[in-house]
Amino acid sequence: MTKGTDDTSLRNRKKGKGKSNSPKKDNTKDEVEEKVEVSTPQSTETKNESSDAVATTETSSTTNSSKFTFSSLFENRGPGKGDIWSDIILLLYLYFAVIHISAALVNHIDDTDETYGYWEPLHYLLFKEGMQTWEYSPHYAIRSYAFIYPLYLIGKGLQLIGLHKLRIFYFLRLLIGLFTATGEVSFISAITRRYSNLILSFFVTFFLICSPGVYFASTSFLPSAIASSLIMHCVSCWIQMKFHWAIFWGSLAVLWTGWPFVGLLLLPIGIHMITTIVLKRQKRNPAVSETIIALVQFIVTSLMVVFFVFIPSLVLDVQSYGKW
Repeated sequence: MTKGTDDTSLRNRKKGKGKSNSPKKDNTKDEVEEKVEVSTPQSTETKNESSDAVATTETSSTTNSSKFTFSSLFENRGPGKGDIWSDIILLLYLYFAVIHISAALVNHIDDTDETYGYWEPLHYLLFKEGMQTWEYSPHYAIRSYAFIYPLYLIGKGLQLIGLHKLRIFYFLRLLIGLFTATGEVSFISAITRRYSNLILSFFVTFFLICSPGVYFASTSFLPSAIASSLIMHCVSCWIQMKFHWAIFWGSLAVLWTGWPFVGLLLLPIGIHMITTIVLKRQKRNPAVSETIIALVQFIVTSLMVVFFVFIPSLVLDVQSYGKW
């Protein structure tokens, strides 16, 4: 009897254990199912958002790649980023350089002022012999030696390495031609970057290439010819709103060439600079005091640039003429 009762009690206990454990398992299954049900909508939403974002980026990239504008030549500039315009600028510079190198080799000197007014004083500085015009006479002293000294320093270096004077002459003409090519390319580049107009850039390039006056002036050692290249640099910076650099190049064109008539070309540019500074300040802050402060700061910094250009030219003239 005891054995039978013990066996039945053990069986009942096992059955009770199985009954008690089964609800727990069912509860855990239900919790897992609830968790899965709760987390599933969130994951689907995030998946939908990510797929929408990928689709948006793909459509935008395809539209950007299919849409081409002339201004897209200037986007993503830098090495290895497909800067097409930098290659165009390089080709333009090489083209202008070839034209002006040919001018330096075959173009004759058209003006007697170039020979006696500037090459002879340069020859005197290099070789201690040469003719002198009345403009460079210490009695009148109306020309600036600052115009000659940059080429004098280069010619002196070529003389020290034993280069013949005829080769020095042609080498200096080549440098003048390359400087002219730099001014032309910077002028075209500034117009193109500012206005992104292919027709305008084409006609500017066409007239510079086909102009006989530019060809003859590109290698001339004359204040008016060098000033034209400096003015192209000045206008290039002005178009790109680099006002202080424009003032720097304009000051060189007026002060270092000794050609004050160029200053008339800079008057409209100066008026535009002042107007632009005033209007920009008024848009940001309509207070009159702020506009006056911004204008005074611009004038002071511009005068500093002018004095930075003027002081070396004054020192060179005082040293050359031996008087103030």
